Amino acid sequence: MISDQDLRRWGVHQPERVRALLDESGLLIEDLGHALEKCADIEQFALVCARAADQCPQLIEALNSDAEAACRFAAVVGFSSWWGDYLLQHPDFLTMPPPPSGLGIVEYLRQVLPQGWEEDCAGEDSNAWSFAACAMRSAYRRALFEIVADDLLSPDPCAPQHFQSVARRISDLADAALEAALYIAQCLEDRCRQIPLCVIAMGKTGGQELNYISDVDVMYVLGDFPAQQNGGESQSAEMLERATKMANIINAVCSSPASEAPLWSLDANLRPEGRDGALVRTLDSFQSYWKRWAQNWEFQALLKARPCAGDQRTGEEFLRLASPFIWEASAREGFVDEVRSMRLQVERSVPEKNRDQELKLGVGGLRDIEFSVQFLQLVHGRNDERIRQASTLDALEALSAEGYIARSDAASLRESYAYLRTLEHRSQLLRMHRTHNLPHSQSQLERLVRSLYGTDTSTHDLHEHLRSLRRHVRALHHSVFFRPIIAASAQADDDLIRLDPQQAMERLRALGYLDPRSAMGHIQSLSTGTSRRAMIQRHLLPVLLSWIADGANPDMGLLNFRVLSEEIGDSHWYLALLRDSDFAASQLCRVLSASEWLGALLRLFPEAVSWLDSPELLETPSQETLRGQMLATARRAASTEDAVEKIRLIRTREVLRIALREVTGNTSGIGEALSSIADVCLQSSLETLIEREADECGVHGLELCALGSYGAQELTYTSDLDVIAIMNDEASSEEASVAHTLLTRLKQLLARPSRALTVALDFNLRPEGKNGALVRSCDSYIDYYQKWAQSWEKQMLVRLRPLAGGPNAHRLWEFVQDYCYSSSLSAAERQEIQLMKVRVERERIPGGIDPRMHVKLGPGALSDIQWLVELFQLQWGYDDPSLRVASTKSALDALCKDGHLSSQSYNLIESTWTMAQRLRRLKVIATGPSASKNDVLPSNADQLVALAMLMGYSRESRSQMIDQWLAASRKVRTLFEKLFWDIT
Repeated sequence: MISDQDLRRWGVHQPERVRALLDESGLLIEDLGHALEKCADIEQFALVCARAADQCPQLIEALNSDAEAACRFAAVVGFSSWWGDYLLQHPDFLTMPPPPSGLGIVEYLRQVLPQGWEEDCAGEDSNAWSFAACAMRSAYRRALFEIVADDLLSPDPCAPQHFQSVARRISDLADAALEAALYIAQCLEDRCRQIPLCVIAMGKTGGQELNYISDVDVMYVLGDFPAQQNGGESQSAEMLERATKMANIINAVCSSPASEAPLWSLDANLRPEGRDGALVRTLDSFQSYWKRWAQNWEFQALLKARPCAGDQRTGEEFLRLASPFIWEASAREGFVDEVRSMRLQVERSVPEKNRDQELKLGVGGLRDIEFSVQFLQLVHGRNDERIRQASTLDALEALSAEGYIARSDAASLRESYAYLRTLEHRSQLLRMHRTHNLPHSQSQLERLVRSLYGTDTSTHDLHEHLRSLRRHVRALHHSVFFRPIIAASAQADDDLIRLDPQQAMERLRALGYLDPRSAMGHIQSLSTGTSRRAMIQRHLLPVLLSWIADGANPDMGLLNFRVLSEEIGDSHWYLALLRDSDFAASQLCRVLSASEWLGALLRLFPEAVSWLDSPELLETPSQETLRGQMLATARRAASTEDAVEKIRLIRTREVLRIALREVTGNTSGIGEALSSIADVCLQSSLETLIEREADECGVHGLELCALGSYGAQELTYTSDLDVIAIMNDEASSEEASVAHTLLTRLKQLLARPSRALTVALDFNLRPEGKNGALVRSCDSYIDYYQKWAQSWEKQMLVRLRPLAGGPNAHRLWEFVQDYCYSSSLSAAERQEIQLMKVRVERERIPGGIDPRMHVKLGPGALSDIQWLVELFQLQWGYDDPSLRVASTKSALDALCKDGHLSSQSYNLIESTWTMAQRLRRLKVIATGPSASKNDVLPSNADQLVALAMLMGYSRESRSQMIDQWLAASRKVRTLFEKLFWDIT
């Protein structure tokens, strides 16, 4: 007698209702308790039994007469609602004997199909054809029921050996169904069995690791036949046409609607040219396609190719011809980039809302494991046939046995893969539908958990375990690739890893290192020895090498990392940071593989590595703080040269801080921050110079104003600092001479080659340019601008900004505000500015450069935007104080807010301006200061990859960055042409 307590222990919430349903059903099996104990949802089982008593009492009679069948029935319908409905619709299903071992479907069809059915089909009697397909599907499902029952009754359902047994039985059953579908097709199109058609299983079917409900991936290949060998082209065409009809029949038998539901979708889209390609090809056609057109991913897909039905000799020849293409794929150009791209696309394809439910895609999912295994097979399978296995678990075992993967890593991956696939199987089995997600329904999720763990585990526990497993799989992803390389480099016997140096270099090359021999040397230097540093780095290197390999230039990244580690590797804080902060370590690897320039700056300021651990540490200190540091260090210097050098070093440190901030993703306020530290550096250097060399001469009131991009606070990492110098109106000629000498010396000291970054001080925008006085009084400036200035100089003054807030600079700024904005532009002034723009475009872009690639001076680039905005400011600023700003971005915002620009025009201009500014700055980081002066997008492929990745594009989508820039700048140029010339 089953008690209510037993029912509650088995997860029943309403034991009285269950008892009533079971009594109503008339189910009287002796060992009901054993059956219910194996049932994941007893209430669902009881409801099915009650429905069976009404709809098909013979089913209850069959169960009462066979306790073992009843137990299996309870396990299946108590888990899967689909199977409950199906069995009620087919009450004689359980009395139908399953095909022997699930593989005798063809023999079964020969027995149950009426004699002469194929003649009826030939007469287009669709009922006869449908009967043949439905008979095959019923036999398939009868055999599948036994697999489902065995699976659900397993005492250890998550064990790798159990999963592999279930998946192989499902795959064998799919083979049998395809063989039966081919038999039906032959009865209709090839009764004499002359057509050597073979069905090639692909994907999970080929690997014999099929799900309950999966697309069954196949290709159809037509083998050689006598007419073909004798040159009968017309007969060959006829044979190919008949083979194609047979393939279509196979598809219909398995997947077309009929009274018995289709088995699964038969997918032939992995064939050459996909859906657009021929459904059936000859062996020669396949070989020709592989030689000329096939992409790397197609050879990776062929890893799992397996003849599963039809002419086996044709299938074996297919594999023989495909083998060289498969195992040479890793040596083909672009292999690494394509594999990386596919992996990233898969990870990014998972919607955020499905991350917790997703089992197959995303970080740490099934595809992660399959990708790792297939990648290693392609790399090392060229020279080792023992690891050429179609099944993921078989391949893992072979890779481990041959020393390509650490034994412990292989065991962990094997268990993780089996667990994830078991969850996938159970999720599909609930309603027998194709899915790679855990169920969203709480009741279904509880049923799944009970089927695996009984009632001792909650759904929350399952989700927590799944999150932990995903993290573990991703960590194993790094270890699997790089731990054997480190073991080979350090000559360590690490967990039965037997990768020799040549194999290690092959793997490094396949993972993106172009100079694997040098990379091996770096790894050996980092990991060899018994020191604390070597031991920690051996432990950390697998994941670090993986992060470096994902960067723009892995070889440079590894070299930078080695040099940096040799300089500061013994520092306790450095090793602790790498060990304890994944974020900081991953960002360091990204920086080192993206920029030689930043790598050199990090060696100059190694403490900057610690900033990567905290966004707050990457924020630029205040001007007061920096000014105090600069003046304090300058006063301790022995000479003026040393003092300015120390100030420049502090500026260099802060430039590095800003660059690291931008590279790690915080792109706001970069231009303002660079301008801020330039202000402090310039003022501190000038103050130091006056204090040390001109104080006794009485030079007072010497002040600076910024112009150009410096005045607008839109600097890049290598921008010149455009300034003009102002002195007191009452200053003597002697003071003017001393000021001139000081400014000349200041310019020289800031630009002197040294460890610090140079500062290019530019006075050429002063009145009369290079021929004018280096320093003037405020009255002199005002007099010049009122009497002699041209319209373009008026335009230039829009971006004037006083430095340090002295009275002379402030007075000049007040004059400029009135001078520029006292009235709108006259027609003559507008025309002069417009003609100057034409001259600039004609003269400033260097020859031999594609103007479209120039992000500053090209059509639709920064110069167009700047000239347009400044023209608008001069035209309407007299009546709109919000336009009287030095910043281009602030002026753009004001133009839109006040209705001078439509929101559509504003969005286009602002987004293009932002993109161009980022391209200018990040090009410096990607290519170094010396290569970045011309503001032209790089043509060098490596530099373009580095720039694209810093901009947030993938390695493979670098052309997308160029296309996006060209499209945006082209639209801005069109808008510029409309607005700049028609302004009124």
